[in-house]
Amino acid sequence: LGKDKSIVVDPKRQYGSPVVGKTNIFPYTLYNLYKGGDKIDFIAKIYELTSQNVMDAIEFCEAA
Repeated sequence: LGKDKSIVVDPKRQYGSPVVGKTNIFPYTLYNLYKGGDKIDFIAKIYELTSQNVMDAIEFCEAA
């Protein structure tokens, strides 16, 4: 998605799996909550992320 987004693929973190920003949270975790009906603001709050982080994770998962 580019360097503007908060999804990071770093071989030193989570064995190169995509993660959200400086956390070790997988984007699929956030995406599954979103698909289950949770609001973006709620997901961001429980994981202590920004709404933009959550939207980036959703965009990443939908593109994958």
